Amino acid sequence: MKRATVFAAGVLFIFASVINAQKMLLNQAYLNEFPTIQRVRAETKGTDVVDSYARYMAALGIINDFIIRDLVTAPNGGVYNTPPAAEKVHYRYSNELTRLEIDEPEPPSKDPRYGVLRDKYEKDPAFTDTLLLKMFSAEFRSDYYAWTRKPMPAAMAVKTGGPAAGSGAGPSASGSDQSIAKAKAAKVDLALFAGVIRFGGMLNLPTCPYESNFLGLPVRRDNAPDCLDNMPISGEVAAAVEIITAMTNTKPTEPDLDAHMVYLLEEHRPTWMSGETVYVRTYQTGVSTVVITTQSKDVAKRVESELVAKYGSAYAVHAGTVTPDTGNPFNVRNLEWSLPGLHVEYRVLDVDENDRVHTNGTGWVRIETETAYKSRVAKENKPAKRVL
Repeated sequence: MKRATVFAAGVLFIFASVINAQKMLLNQAYLNEFPTIQRVRAETKGTDVVDSYARYMAALGIINDFIIRDLVTAPNGGVYNTPPAAEKVHYRYSNELTRLEIDEPEPPSKDPRYGVLRDKYEKDPAFTDTLLLKMFSAEFRSDYYAWTRKPMPAAMAVKTGGPAAGSGAGPSASGSDQSIAKAKAAKVDLALFAGVIRFGGMLNLPTCPYESNFLGLPVRRDNAPDCLDNMPISGEVAAAVEIITAMTNTKPTEPDLDAHMVYLLEEHRPTWMSGETVYVRTYQTGVSTVVITTQSKDVAKRVESELVAKYGSAYAVHAGTVTPDTGNPFNVRNLEWSLPGLHVEYRVLDVDENDRVHTNGTGWVRIETETAYKSRVAKENKPAKRVL
């Protein structure tokens, strides 16, 4: 009888272990937290170019090991198969490691300090914990340490269900965290485009695949999935940029790592959307703003109907008359929702760079967290500096 009890306890432990492993690698929400390689690079800046490169390469290897080693190895030494969905995420990092280690190593890798620094970061538990804090949620971090049986650093410990104040843990540490919590409590719909984008969640989409057209310029492939539309500059365009930079003797603007263009599959786009891409802004690791361009005033009823269905009928109407650059004046209904944790605005027509409105011009829908909305409004209301 005692043996049966021990056996049953062992079965329960193994079953619980399998469930825990599945929670980490079979749960799509957890897989969605794995950062893009662009995000990893942005979050691993060091004291100089060599240190930054060593941190970046170490981080790629560590996060890759989460999938192919840490989260498939049971505490009793058994190894589970990596789920197919997790394999796809793993390729994101393994392909980049292969590219930089074999195919296209960057100059910092030739520096004598590089190997020593990378090795140091790879073996440093504090560096691993920093990656978990910066790029994953508190729940992921807590489950990771529980599964691997590694000690969670006491000074940075967080409770399951939310990060400690000021911990910097993933999207929960962003300025929009309170907004997201408020929206969830009020059951506000935070998903867009069939779940491709979720406010407060990671923007972990692959980079769009490109190919060269007959002019040698990059174009997105026809079979592209939902992806980050980071159109590379090459060929004649790159040459033109270099010439202009040299002539004007100006430095290129630093890239805004929180501004993104997301290409959507046709089945994920609203019928009233103009174009194939939407504009997304993130704050640290969480999506905070999404802007969708609308086709024209002719789709206003469809836009309004779908927004009301999604966000409810408690909205403000800013009615007015628009006098376009050509044609007769007409009435518009600009709408605004102030929801718990989320702010939504629909502008039927937008003005161009010369403050003109075209009859057949485009409009936009802007959806942002309450925190992002307040921050934007504060900046817009800030008096402009005088230049004369």
